[in-house]
Amino acid sequence: MTDKKGTFLGLALSSYFLLCLLALLFWRLSDKGLSEMHPLFPLLFGVVLLLFLAFPALAILLLLSALVRGKGVFWGERIYPVLLCLFHPLTLLLGRLVGISRDRIERSFIEVNNGLVKARRSRYALKNLLLLMPHCLQDSACPVRITHEVKNCRSCGRCNVRDLLAIAEAYGAHLRIASGGMSARRFLLEYKPEAVIAVACERDLSSGIRDSLPLPVIGILNQRPYGYCLNTRIDLSQVKEAIQMLTGKEEQG
Repeated sequence: MTDKKGTFLGLALSSYFLLCLLALLFWRLSDKGLSEMHPLFPLLFGVVLLLFLAFPALAILLLLSALVRGKGVFWGERIYPVLLCLFHPLTLLLGRLVGISRDRIERSFIEVNNGLVKARRSRYALKNLLLLMPHCLQDSACPVRITHEVKNCRSCGRCNVRDLLAIAEAYGAHLRIASGGMSARRFLLEYKPEAVIAVACERDLSSGIRDSLPLPVIGILNQRPYGYCLNTRIDLSQVKEAIQMLTGKEEQG
C-alpha cells in the first residue's frame, strides 16, 4: 500500500474509532434512562449499537485485505462503494480538523478507489470501455467545439486531444470530452459502459467516482502547468496502462 492510499485509510480508521467512542458515550449516557424503562433495555441497545458498528468494521477489513493482497472478494465489491461513500465526508471533516488539505485527501481517495478496481481483476470488452476527459484538456485558443463530437478535433497537436483520439482508435475504445458533471453523466447514460477511465482534477474526479459507484472507474489526475481548468495536460502512458489493465489487451494493429 502506498503512502497516498494511507492518508485516506488512516483518516477513515480514525473516523471509525471516533464513531465507536461516540457510540460508547451515547450508550453510557442513555444507560440510566433505559434501565428505568426495563432492566434489559441497556443491553439490547448496546447490542444494536454493536451491530451498527460491525458493518463498517467488516467493510474496512475487506477493503484493507483487497488493497494489500491485490484481490477482493465478490460480495465485498458490494460493500466497498458503501464504505467509500460513508467515510469520504468523515475523512474530509477530520482532515480539516487536523490540518490535512482536501486535495491530499481526494488524491488518496482516488488511489484507494483505483486499487479496489484493480483488485477486482475483471476484464472488460474494449467496446464497453469509456474514456471520459475534461474539456480543459483542449487548448483554450482552439475555435473548434469538441464537447459534442470529439472527432471535430483538427489534430493540430497543441493539446492532448489528438493523442487521445489516436489511443482510442488504436484500442477501439470510446472517447468523449465532458464540459462538466452533467455532460459526464449524460455520456454514462448514453454509452452504459462497463468501466470508465476518467481524467480530471482532484475534486471533480473524486466527485465523479462517488457519483458513478458501483461502476468501476479508474481515475487519472490531470497536469496543470497553467493552473486549474486551463490548458491542462495528461500523462498518456497512464491512460494506456489503465486500458490494458481493464481489458487485458494491447493496442489493436
